[in-house]
Amino acid sequence: TTIEFETAEADPEPVVVLSPQSVTMAAGTATRLTAYLSTGSQLSTDVPDSWTSSDSSVAVVEEGLVTARAEGSVSISARFGDYRASSTISFEDFSGIVFARITGGGSHTCGLTSGGAAYCWGRNEYGQLGDGTGEVGAMAPHPVAVMREKLFVLLCAGGDHTCGITGDAGTYCWGLNDEGQLGDGSTTDRTVPVPVVGSESFTVVEAGANFMCGL
Repeated sequence: TTIEFETAEADPEPVVVLSPQSVTMAAGTATRLTAYLSTGSQLSTDVPDSWTSSDSSVAVVEEGLVTARAEGSVSISARFGDYRASSTISFEDFSGIVFARITGGGSHTCGLTSGGAAYCWGRNEYGQLGDGTGEVGAMAPHPVAVMREKLFVLLCAGGDHTCGITGDAGTYCWGLNDEGQLGDGSTTDRTVPVPVVGSESFTVVEAGANFMCGL
């Protein structure tokens, strides 16, 4: 049996692009999300058919504006017909945090309390906040706790990465690592602190745009 046919490239499946995909905010505040429908290189100018919140007791959404009602985490969805995407929004109580030291990076800032607890806020595309998240459009307009059971005595923020020295003289870094600036022997971005190779004796670290130095 002989069958004649022609091959062709199928049209790409539409995708809803929602930004930011994750954000942590202070309870009682509001943030605006943006959403559009993408089909290959074509971007739709249509607005979403609907916005929904997974828990209206925590936050409500209207035309992309998310307003907090209480502490907690919700999933905010934007729908274009049969296509949808979701973003995770967390609202926390940041009252009572007192910082002893502050360090500023390229697009993020970190603070250290007198007890050694580390917090960061700002852009988080590469995990430079150290809270275990990191993706295109991610950011936190309020302090989020750095993930690791360690207390720091020093923090230093670089271009899109952060490093710190702990009370037991360990040095840890997190964030963008395309030039090996985290010092962990790889060029893999890290969303949580990872130990710097051979760093047990550093007493001071200083961050550049895409490198670190230790003394």
